[in-house]
Amino acid sequence: MRLLEGRVVDEAGAGVALASVYVAPAQGQHADIAQLSGEDGTLTMALPPGRFTIGARSDTAGHGETLVDVPSGEGPAIRFTVTLRAGER
Repeated sequence: MRLLEGRVVDEAGAGVALASVYVAPAQGQHADIAQLSGEDGTLTMALPPGRFTIGARSDTAGHGETLVDVPSGEGPAIRFTVTLRAGER
């Protein structure tokens, strides 16, 4: 497992509090991890090696996704940002 540190932001780059965050294997399978972003839009999680789609939704800020590659072995935390786009749900 590898630690990931992320942030959910709106189009202006401000952190989005309490966004619903999901993770799914990049092959399009159903999401199997879900959590809420913190008050400043940050979150942490641990994932096994592989390629994942990390997405987030907010009633006020919209929807966004990003692809994250998690390598095998130990190493520093992997950082990612999900930018929400208004009008996308």
